[in-house]
Amino acid sequence: MVGQALESRARLATMPYLFATERHDYSDLAGGAVLHAIPGQPALPVRLADELFQRCLAARCESGPADPICLYDPCCGGGYQLTVLGLLHGREVSRIVGSDIQPALAQAARRNLDLLSREGLDRRIAELEQHAREYQRPSYALAAASARRLRDALARDLGDRTLATDVFEADALEPDRVAGRLGPASVDIALADVPYGRHSVWQGRDLSEIADGDWIGRLLESLRGVLRPGGVVGIVSDKGQKALHPAYKRLERFQIGKRRVAILRLGE
Repeated sequence: MVGQALESRARLATMPYLFATERHDYSDLAGGAVLHAIPGQPALPVRLADELFQRCLAARCESGPADPICLYDPCCGGGYQLTVLGLLHGREVSRIVGSDIQPALAQAARRNLDLLSREGLDRRIAELEQHAREYQRPSYALAAASARRLRDALARDLGDRTLATDVFEADALEPDRVAGRLGPASVDIALADVPYGRHSVWQGRDLSEIADGDWIGRLLESLRGVLRPGGVVGIVSDKGQKALHPAYKRLERFQIGKRRVAILRLGE
C-alpha cells in the first residue's frame, strides 16, 4: 500500500523521488515568463513541489475518498507554487486556495492563480504578445508560446470543468480568520513552504506569545479547523523548526538540501 510505503521511508534522512521520478522540462513554468515572479520571494523547485504534492495526495487517498480535492496554502506568498501545482495537477484538484498576511503578496497570488483558467491564460497571452510587438524582445514571444502550451494542457486536463480558485489576506496563525473564510472541514491537503531564511520571516500576531517559537505547531493548530478528517499537511521549513502536534500523525520526515520536509495526517 502507498501509505505503508510512505511510512516505511519516514526515517530516511534524504528524499528519494517516488512520483516525480522523471526530470521533465519545466521551462514553461519558470517564474517571470508566463507566471509572475515576485522579487525576493523564494519558491520551491517545481519538481520538489510536484513530488511533495503527490505524496500528500497519496496519503490523503489512503484515508478514504477525497474527490474533489481542495488544496490550500496558508503561506502562499505570490502564489507561484499553487499555480504550478494547478497547472500540473488540474485533473486531481477542483479547488485551490491561498492566503498570505501581506496584502501585496495576496494581490500577486491572485494574478498568478488567474492563470488557472483559459480566460486568464488568454489575457496573459495577449499581454505577452503586445510586449513582444512593443519591445521587440524574443523573450516575450517565447513566453507567449509557453502560455499557449500551458493553455492547451490545462484545457486537456480540465475539459469542461472549471478549477475554482480563491486568495485572501490572513494571518495563518489565527484560526478564526482562516476557518471563517474557508469553512470547517473543507480542505483535503494543506501545503506550506513556511517562513525561514533572510527573505521570509513569520509575521503577524505577537510572536512572543508562542511558546518556544513553535510557529509550525501553531499553524497546525490553526489548520485543524479547516482540514477534513484524514486531511494531510505538507510542511517545508528549515532544520531549526519542527512540525509536531499531538492531533497529527507524522507520516514522513526527510531532508533535501537545507530544507526539512514533513508530511502529517490529521487524526480521524
